[in-house]
Amino acid sequence: MKKIITISLIFLLTFFFTGCTMEVNDAEIREIKKSPTYYFDILGENEMPIGGYIGPTASFGHDGNYCETQITDFHYKQMSEAGLNFTMGMKEDFNINRQNIIDSLVHAGNNGVMYFVKDSYLFDLYNGKSPISKEDFEQRIEAYNNYNAFAGLVGRDEPFGNDLALCKEVQDVFKEVFSAEESTALYFNSLSYQCPKVWLGGGTDGSISDWTLEKYLDEYFKNINGMKFYSYDLYPFVGKEDSIKPDYFKNLVLVREYASKYNVPFFTFIQAGGNLDNDSNWRTPTEGEMLWQINTSIAFGAKGYQFFTYNTPPEFPFSTLENMGLVNRYGKKTPMYYYAQKANNQIKACDDKLMQSALEGVIVTDKSPASIPENIILNNYYELQGVSGDANIVGCFNYLGKTALYVVNNSLTKDKAKISLNFDSNYSYEVIQRATSRNISGKNITLTLAPGEGAMVILK
Repeated sequence: MKKIITISLIFLLTFFFTGCTMEVNDAEIREIKKSPTYYFDILGENEMPIGGYIGPTASFGHDGNYCETQITDFHYKQMSEAGLNFTMGMKEDFNINRQNIIDSLVHAGNNGVMYFVKDSYLFDLYNGKSPISKEDFEQRIEAYNNYNAFAGLVGRDEPFGNDLALCKEVQDVFKEVFSAEESTALYFNSLSYQCPKVWLGGGTDGSISDWTLEKYLDEYFKNINGMKFYSYDLYPFVGKEDSIKPDYFKNLVLVREYASKYNVPFFTFIQAGGNLDNDSNWRTPTEGEMLWQINTSIAFGAKGYQFFTYNTPPEFPFSTLENMGLVNRYGKKTPMYYYAQKANNQIKACDDKLMQSALEGVIVTDKSPASIPENIILNNYYELQGVSGDANIVGCFNYLGKTALYVVNNSLTKDKAKISLNFDSNYSYEVIQRATSRNISGKNITLTLAPGEGAMVILK
């Protein structure tokens, strides 16, 4: 009797699963669209650049205490384990201490981290020094450009409008020395809506005060012609919790427009600390806030990002050991190290797809922490007929001719947000969430996301 019941159950279960098999359609294959990317030759075209402003620092004194050098294998390994693959030597200068630079290149290279070298003998865009001749330039860089970790040279962070002509001089010599086909780059980082208006045109003296950000970007792209990527910073977490700068998305969309026009990939900066410039109005981001800034940047088409800062800046004397940087001035991990590591693991799990995807717009559901310009918003996207549920942003990408979506919980605080993607038929999908890939099928799928969390969905 037992045997008969068992056979009957097997038959019924077989009938149920075969009789109810879902018919799954292949996603439409359309014309492949490409988006410009920048990658380090030695790391490969599928690895997204993830950087840290101010890498492991040389020794310095602080408040009567001695901070030991962090230019060691241990500290570069720690940087790599956080998911970063490049840094800028903003505090070390080959023209002042050559050994610090050589040691940085060696230890960075041992741990798969690329390093932008500062050398004020070549030029000094902070003090108005023009570049040396091409021949002298080529001879000078022989001391360090053959190291595997050599990513290029530090140009200028946040040049004012009246600095751009000198930036052009440096860029022009750099293009003569280094091939456009290699990844070696001159590092610049642009101003944004967060900067005082006098910076845009004439710097702190206010000699040119009527420039808009659009005017500044026109001049920036014209003068730094041939840049290999565009980088900018806007740190959104100021004031009270659950609030951000109102022009965060406005700046993000404007940057995307300029980057598209000039066929250059863009990077964003991620706020990794509070009390910036010793101003207490900047608050230290929570895990949800850091994830939100990274994931919204990706959903709007960023092809890389950087943390401000990785190491606590020596010149921020009032920063505590917990509120500035992924590591503090003694090289110890802050809570933000772990937030960044979590976010970076997710991006690294899908960066091979993100680097081959072209953004075509975003779908926005429910309220947003800041307004989003309408010119980038879509109602639907090919197979995706609509999105419902809690507040979200869905970046809509052409991935090798098929649909890929980057779904973000557009809340800084809402946990276990439910976001439903509603398609026009049954499809199979690869879902990458929390650095884990799984395959599912259906006409409608629902994701559950933590504050600021993102997930990638690729139609098969």
